[in-house]
Amino acid sequence: MQPRPLGKSSYLAACVIATLTVLPGDALGQAAGVRVAGALMPAWGTTSTSVLRLGSASFIPGWASNNWASDLGWRHGVDALQGSILFGAEPQLPSGALITGFAVEVYDDSPSKDATVEMAICPNLTFSCTFTPVVSTSGTTGASWLTSTLASPVTIDNNANLYFIRVQLGAGDNSMAFRSVLINYQLQVSPAPAVATFSDVPTSYWAFQYIEALKASGITQGVTPTTYEPESNVTRAQMAVFLAKALGLHWPN
Repeated sequence: MQPRPLGKSSYLAACVIATLTVLPGDALGQAAGVRVAGALMPAWGTTSTSVLRLGSASFIPGWASNNWASDLGWRHGVDALQGSILFGAEPQLPSGALITGFAVEVYDDSPSKDATVEMAICPNLTFSCTFTPVVSTSGTTGASWLTSTLASPVTIDNNANLYFIRVQLGAGDNSMAFRSVLINYQLQVSPAPAVATFSDVPTSYWAFQYIEALKASGITQGVTPTTYEPESNVTRAQMAVFLAKALGLHWPN
């Protein structure tokens, strides 16, 4: 991914809160075991893949001069003379989520223009962003899914960066349209700290990273402030505390 300056109109296109929807089926033809998640319930674990769907209503135009319409969720231009149209949306994912790829539901019937999609990673207080490789409709016709598997997956860091998906329709008329973007991501365990919290769980201990993650998230406080007793048995009461804190239980409706 190469950094490049971001125009102010494109920057404004990034400032939108994405609508989160549930993917209704295996639109990407993904392998068995891929789990679909809604806005508030990702696929738990570090090997399951969740899918965040951004409908076209989540995207705002990047240029004030854009003239566009939407039919059954398909967003397209209405004026061939306006040239290309730019849209941007900001995916709402938790810090630590690992984006492994994305796909775009797109229609292209233009004989000479292409639609392109990319994700931008923009550090705070800058006008320069790093972009993932561009996905293009070049060589495709009609409705299709454009898929991209990131050679270098992106770990979300909301404290340091703004992230957004940029869709550009090369044709300004209804010969080109898009309806949604799907983002594949996985949850991760936070990196291990350099210094151990518990004296009986040194940095060389096989479960050091995972115990430190439980401590940092407030799921466990240890047996004492300085010991964890990693080889001791867990009681049903302790298990209840771990699960209730980890899952945020229980708020009645």
